[in-house]
Amino acid sequence: MEKSQIALRFSRACHSYDGAARVQDQMATRLLDLLDACSVADGGGVRRWQNVAETGCGTGLLSRQIRLRYRPECYWLNDLCPSLAGRYAAWNEATFVAGDMEEVPLPQAVDLLTANAAIQWLEEPERFFNRCVRALQPGGRVAFTSFGPDTFREIRRLTGQGLHYLTAGEYEEMLRRAGLQVEVCEEQTECLTFAQPVDVLRHLKLTGVTAAGHYVWTPRRLEAFCQDYRRLYAGDDGRVALTFCPIYMIAKK
Repeated sequence: MEKSQIALRFSRACHSYDGAARVQDQMATRLLDLLDACSVADGGGVRRWQNVAETGCGTGLLSRQIRLRYRPECYWLNDLCPSLAGRYAAWNEATFVAGDMEEVPLPQAVDLLTANAAIQWLEEPERFFNRCVRALQPGGRVAFTSFGPDTFREIRRLTGQGLHYLTAGEYEEMLRRAGLQVEVCEEQTECLTFAQPVDVLRHLKLTGVTAAGHYVWTPRRLEAFCQDYRRLYAGDDGRVALTFCPIYMIAKK
């Protein structure tokens, strides 16, 4: 999917994203819990990350939690959507840079480089991780979430469309090749349920995600999609499921 289309869809969804992105919000919390556990394992207690860089910050689900937990002295934030800059204007410690995370210059000597539910959009993830290594100071960490291949498997089966999601193992190999010590490599499965199949599509629109890519929704196709979705994925209570497979990765320089 073209980056301009990604930016457009997320810009349209920025006012509805926080209320709809339940899985992504849980992912942000889980990532920081895992990060704190890594700090404790270092023997010094929970670390206060002072110089933080976050790519694909979006509406700030992860950003707000980082700010509350660690109170960084310098917080560099990046997103593809320039319109999100206003959300961080009052953060005295923050610098917002709009642009493609694969191309914008990363700040140097950061002790934490992080991203939540954004890495799956990368076209060249290995190149990005190599850039991250150069941006980190010794002992710094990369901590991010993404989604695994079974994410939105229901929609992929019915439309033949969807992102190419990497596995946790593939991310692990890339991080190791970049010279990082992988501390966390975890994948989970989460399901949201909805009253009707059309509510699944509405949820994706509210979070700026178009899991069916360039699929053309004619009335006949939509009707067939809803019938098949209910037949294949309805539970005993009549509600239909949508699968997410969150991935959690933490690696140390």
